[in-house]
Amino acid sequence: MDQIKYSIFSQNVSDEWDQFVLSTSGGTLHSRREFLNYHKEKFEDLSFIFTLDNEIVAVLAAAVLNDKLVSHPGASYGGLIYKQNLKLEQVSEIKNIIYQECKVRKLNELEIRFPYSIMSKNYFDKFKYVTNSETTKVFKEISQYIPLDELDNTKYSKNFERILKKNKNFHTLQSLEKKDILNFYKILEKNLVKHDTKPTHSIEELNYLIENLNDDFDLFVTKNLEGKIISASLVMKLDTKTVHSFYFCTDYDFIKSSPLINTIDFIAHNYKSLGFKNYSLGISTEKKGMVVNGNLNSFKEKFNTLATIRETYLINIP
Repeated sequence: MDQIKYSIFSQNVSDEWDQFVLSTSGGTLHSRREFLNYHKEKFEDLSFIFTLDNEIVAVLAAAVLNDKLVSHPGASYGGLIYKQNLKLEQVSEIKNIIYQECKVRKLNELEIRFPYSIMSKNYFDKFKYVTNSETTKVFKEISQYIPLDELDNTKYSKNFERILKKNKNFHTLQSLEKKDILNFYKILEKNLVKHDTKPTHSIEELNYLIENLNDDFDLFVTKNLEGKIISASLVMKLDTKTVHSFYFCTDYDFIKSSPLINTIDFIAHNYKSLGFKNYSLGISTEKKGMVVNGNLNSFKEKFNTLATIRETYLINIP
């Protein structure tokens, strides 16, 4: 069997990297360099490219963080993206290369957060198997998603159905206007201040993503009769089947009207019409899945959602 060769990622091969990711069934937006590069200065990148007969067969997006290799701290998830016809022995060889590079750099742990199970299916099972004996802990987080194929055959909770009818004067639309992006961000900041946190992205980073990855990001805003944004969501197209609301926000002056229900309903029907299968509403747990946010989870379940798991593996470097 031919030997796997490897190189450490450099920016001059970003296009080749992204072409490979897009060619695989496991690759998503969060694995692409055009997404990861928007904040490349924040992290000490240590990503790998694996080749066989001068052809890319696997990549691992990762960075050094707190004396461990993390895939990837600048994304919602990571994991080894590889051609599915790679043999188990070859995946094990790739694992050993990663381990050896970690040891050279005195990194004693590998942390990988895998994509939602609705997307990954069994794609990562070979890598999970070959790292099994070194895996010390697995965290499981639960997320809710709306199965779009069933959208017209099921109903939301009775209360949500009532609210949608009551809010018929609200108008939801897709917008990339600068003023709408800015107003959305201001509402988002006010929402998060109540939880003593702030958005993952700065307004500059958000504008960069929307401008440079406009095929992958959509902003949906719900407005009242006066044209004021009262709720909104920034949506990412993770792959060809799944979209994900990365941010939700509601103007607290209108919280009693629950306009976010209108926003989510519009988004679901929009992407169903475009042929997408899953609309992810995001993680409903805290502390790496150890605690369920009951109110958040209950809100999402009222859309008649199903559950999907996101796993994080902590792997000891022997």
